[in-house]
Parts: sequence; structure tokens; C-alpha cells
Amino acid sequence: MTSSRNLVWILGVVAALVIGGLAGVWIGGEMEQDVLADVFARADLTADCRAQIGRSMQQLIDDYDGGDLGP
Repeated sequence: MTSSRNLVWILGVVAALVIGGLAGVWIGGEMEQDVLADVFARADLTADCRAQIGRSMQQLIDDYDGGDLGP
């Protein structure tokens, strides 16, 4: 094999590993989200507790998205 052919194989393997890793992280995140939603749905929580969890989750989403930047 020539060095250029070796380089093509190496780049192909690296690309496949990167794509596989990203797909694994994506699928893992989706599964974790589904499990978390199922846990909260099955838990015997009071209405106040559910409201506090909802507010906390919304605050995290707002913080991540930039939300209220303040003065």
C-alpha cells in the first residue's frame, strides 16, 4: 500500500469513529431524557413539588438559551 492509500484508510476510520461517537452521545441523551420523564411521571409527587421541578427545569432551559440577560 502506498502512503496516500494508508492516509485515506486512516481518515476513513477516524471519520467513522467520530460519527459513531456522536451518534452514541445523541442516542444516550435521548434515552436519558425518556427515562427522566418516565421517572417523574411515575413518582408520587405533590402538585407543589411538580411545580417546583417545572420551574427549575424552565430556569435551566432559560439559562442555557441565554434567557434573561439582566441589566
